Amino acid sequence: MRVFGWAADASACGYYRLGLPLEALKARGHRTLVSTVLPAGWLDADIIVGQRVCMPEPSQTWQRLARDGHLLVYEIDDNLFGLHPTNPGRRLFGDSAVQQRVRDNAAVASLVTVTTEALAQVMREINPNVVVLPNRIPGWLLIRDRPRRQRLTVGWAGSATHYADIAEIASPLRPHVFNRSKSPLRVLEVAALGIPAVASEYGPYEDFVRPGETGFLVRCDHEWVTYLRELAGDRELREVLVADVRTLALPAADMVILGDVLEHMASSEAVDLWGRARAAARRGVLASLPVVPYPQGLAEGNPFEAHVEEWSDARAQAVLPGVVAHDVDGEIGVYLAGPAEEPACA
Repeated sequence: MRVFGWAADASACGYYRLGLPLEALKARGHRTLVSTVLPAGWLDADIIVGQRVCMPEPSQTWQRLARDGHLLVYEIDDNLFGLHPTNPGRRLFGDSAVQQRVRDNAAVASLVTVTTEALAQVMREINPNVVVLPNRIPGWLLIRDRPRRQRLTVGWAGSATHYADIAEIASPLRPHVFNRSKSPLRVLEVAALGIPAVASEYGPYEDFVRPGETGFLVRCDHEWVTYLRELAGDRELREVLVADVRTLALPAADMVILGDVLEHMASSEAVDLWGRARAAARRGVLASLPVVPYPQGLAEGNPFEAHVEEWSDARAQAVLPGVVAHDVDGEIGVYLAGPAEEPACA
């Protein structure tokens, strides 16, 4: 299959929304090309993905391709109909003729792809055939060493479309219809490197950031300073580990909590992890897992979300050493064990 990605620009939008997906297709044997220019030799591609096509000449080509029956996918990752007054993109996308071309080009597409459900709701008013394809990051980012510096560094991530957010302080999203349709891409990137984020409790961050685990969510203005100071003063709190727990050397801790973990690996690996967790814990280990048949495959393409083996309460008590207390509530069993006993002195 030949797939052409008609990129709007060479920025991160083109990379994440066209470059990475088409690179994956190419690795699976398909012929792909991504460019900001549609070459004549690719006009007969099996699929043409156009990223927010809206300028006059490209729009004429797009409309002609649609009339000729080509399979077209209109890709858009921002709500271009709800730009904030401070957004420099308003100079282009705020123009009524440009907005009409966005609508017309999306309307004739066979499919419209977006990043979030909030944006999908906007685009379904133009074309009912809309699918949400969340932003993804390249796999190599998960194994890249986290940058380390002698001095603490506090970063801010955002493009020129976020001037109003910079004014908010160091961060992210102010309540606005444009921001409501954004994705948690920036937080996803830093999370892959093990860097905690301080983000607005708004839009995509509400469901992505786990307060106290992968970062903090800000509800009130003064919390920016509170959370940044807390992270700046606590090195351990800034360490968000991103690793395969089956091979990870667990750091010493008072408690090791294995919530929704053991069922995602073979039972032999689970028992090994349980033993290493008890060895790392000063006070104990707490685990929870389904103890009824609970089949689960890949979640959003993540193979580590699949349930590998079935567990029962009896099996958990039999194979997890040192359990001192347990409870079953519906489908979930919870198991508590003390730390591993130190070997006796010779």
